[in-house]
Amino acid sequence: MIYSTLTRRTFIVSSTAVAGSLLLNSPASAEPPETDSSVWTDSVSANGWPISVPGKFKRIEGTLVSVPYVDGDAGDILTYAVRRFHYEVKELDPQLVTGHHAHRAVDAQYLSNGLSGTAIDVLGLSAPLGSVGIFSGDEIDVIRDILWRCRGTLAWAADMKCPSEGYFQIDVAPGSRLLAVVAEGIRFGTQNELPGSVDALEVGRRREAAAFTKSVRKNRSR
Repeated sequence: MIYSTLTRRTFIVSSTAVAGSLLLNSPASAEPPETDSSVWTDSVSANGWPISVPGKFKRIEGTLVSVPYVDGDAGDILTYAVRRFHYEVKELDPQLVTGHHAHRAVDAQYLSNGLSGTAIDVLGLSAPLGSVGIFSGDEIDVIRDILWRCRGTLAWAADMKCPSEGYFQIDVAPGSRLLAVVAEGIRFGTQNELPGSVDALEVGRRREAAAFTKSVRKNRSR
């Protein structure tokens, strides 16, 4: 179903609102990234998914963007996240969004996930590896809400040691029970939220997403 009648949320962010955000936001600046540029030779990407030849392009519902990425549960979760990003954070540019690819030269290990079709970069070349401070405080809060709703099956590369603020990836292995549960919820259950149908900036949701963010960061630091 194409949600062509929906409009993207417009955010009006004051410095007070940003400072008062309940969530942990990305820093405004960062040191030049320490990359581990290399050619990825494994048969699976960094998240454990099998590397494959890029398949057919798929239209992201409600957008003008067509990009190749994995099918099934993982694909449904990526679709959910990117579609909400388009309506609630920043309108997707068809010239920038990238998905499944065959380029094995990577500057960070997690970038190999594009080889398995389990990652989508919504900003592409407009946000070079290591760049930060792209989003406002409220926009980051919406992204955190999206991640919270994906329950740990999706990761945002802004949280990586070498960040990429437009890069979203599946963060569980193939066959994950959590992946199946979350995908089913997106398709049929309580997480079946149409873009624009929820207020990610509502205080209660912000608190839930903030707690989830702290948990994820704690686990990554171990």
